Amino acid sequence: MSHTNEADETRVCKECRGSYAASMFRPMPYISRAGTQNPSNQCRPCYNKSRRVVRGLRKNEGNPPKHCEICSRAGAMHCDHDHTTGEFRGWLCSSCNKGLGFLGDDAEGLRRALAYLERVQAP
Repeated sequence: MSHTNEADETRVCKECRGSYAASMFRPMPYISRAGTQNPSNQCRPCYNKSRRVVRGLRKNEGNPPKHCEICSRAGAMHCDHDHTTGEFRGWLCSSCNKGLGFLGDDAEGLRRALAYLERVQAP
């Protein structure tokens, strides 16, 4: 988890866990509801590295399909990949891609979410 230390203006990168000056983090491409533009949670070198990986995968995998491989909705597709190995996994819509990431980007996170839903759903 990245955070800002107001006293010395440092942040921790979510990828490399390094502590850097706040200026080493790109601003997010959107403005929050509060009207502020928050910094990214990746330092610039880690962001640049991840962008190179995704560009390479897009080049190798060709044009994406028109539909998400999870939900089948049409729209812009994102290149889903393993962040540890860089291995391509498939093409997903933004919602499914973010959903996997929020659940830990692994099968165990999905199992926990499924167990939760099965437990709380009324028969």
